[in-house]
Amino acid sequence: MINEYLLRCRNKFFVFIYRIGSNGTWFYSAPEVTHAPKYQVTMHTSKADAWSWGAVLYRMTYLVPPDYKPPCHHPPKNQSTSRDSNLVDVLRHTLVHDPRERADSPWLARHPYTATA
Repeated sequence: MINEYLLRCRNKFFVFIYRIGSNGTWFYSAPEVTHAPKYQVTMHTSKADAWSWGAVLYRMTYLVPPDYKPPCHHPPKNQSTSRDSNLVDVLRHTLVHDPRERADSPWLARHPYTATA
């Protein structure tokens, strides 16, 4: 499922969505989506989806949603970091507060953890 999404988005990482106020599911939405001021029009790129993929992977790995306090990719207290270095790399690049520094769909499509053979 992730790979199908990434393939469709490979050349579409400049998609913009305009929203008013905060939207999305709190635990899986990017900070710029969930922390948008009420009644303010905000613009989101597909990099908000990259955060969501990272949040889902984080939840599957650590059984809790990621924290919105940087560094967001670190495991919860009393849990060790995953032994899968590729998974940790994806989390490190997707759970980034600044969308300009966050991984995009083409990056995820090329990454060893998410690339199709």
